[in-house]
Amino acid sequence: MDKYIFFKLYNISKKNKYVYTFFIFINNVITKLYFLIYTSFVIILYIQKSNFLVPFILAPCFALVCNYIIRIIFKRKRPCTKKSIEKSSYSFPSNHSVSAMVISVSCLYINIYIGIILIILAIFIGISRIFIGVHYPSDIIVGFLNAILSSILFFNIF
Repeated sequence: MDKYIFFKLYNISKKNKYVYTFFIFINNVITKLYFLIYTSFVIILYIQKSNFLVPFILAPCFALVCNYIIRIIFKRKRPCTKKSIEKSSYSFPSNHSVSAMVISVSCLYINIYIGIILIILAIFIGISRIFIGVHYPSDIIVGFLNAILSSILFFNIF
């Protein structure tokens, strides 16, 4: 089922350069936006001496370490064989998806409106990773679950 969904979505973008270009744009622009948002939140939380600063920093670190461990265990190759697309690392789970979602859910604890907008954008990033051919749907789903659980864990511990 995972490969079936992947090929259905990927073939749409493969057949239509505008769809492919749109999802490349989504992937590149929103990913950079997350870096700016995360950095801004860290600075603001530091200036405010907020209790949210520690979980806001630790949740993404923990989620990415978990991703790294899962990748080493499963060693799942990326679905796309294009040389121009990221082939330098394993596919399962998606680092882009986990990063975007852990930041989104962490922001949800701080500001519900910004958090909801970011969760929607994170879903777009996840979908874009399938359409451009670098991840299977399960890579995205597991990345999202890892991110959500990491955020919940750290924001409830601290």
